[in-house]
Amino acid sequence: MTLYQHNFPAIPEETLRAATSMYGRGNIYLRLGDSLDRLIAGLNWSENKPRPAEGWAFDATIRYMLLTVVQYVEELSNMQVREALHSRVDLKYALHMPMANPGF
Repeated sequence: MTLYQHNFPAIPEETLRAATSMYGRGNIYLRLGDSLDRLIAGLNWSENKPRPAEGWAFDATIRYMLLTVVQYVEELSNMQVREALHSRVDLKYALHMPMANPGF
């Protein structure tokens, strides 16, 4: 089993400014975005665990995993989580996505 070393892309400056001006630092998704590198640093990838589909970036896999957690916690349908990612600045911050990104 090997420890996966990966630095997630930085939070885009525009997303950082918009999210902190709207939410401050107390928002749970802003705290998640600030801790993301630390959270993924402990992921163990073994040969027995499934890998992302060919051509998928590790970043996209982490984003989908986190969106699944958000969907569960907020009890959102697939369409609702898609709309939330499109419209919510705090989720874009948590996932280190640019403001102009419409989602997945």
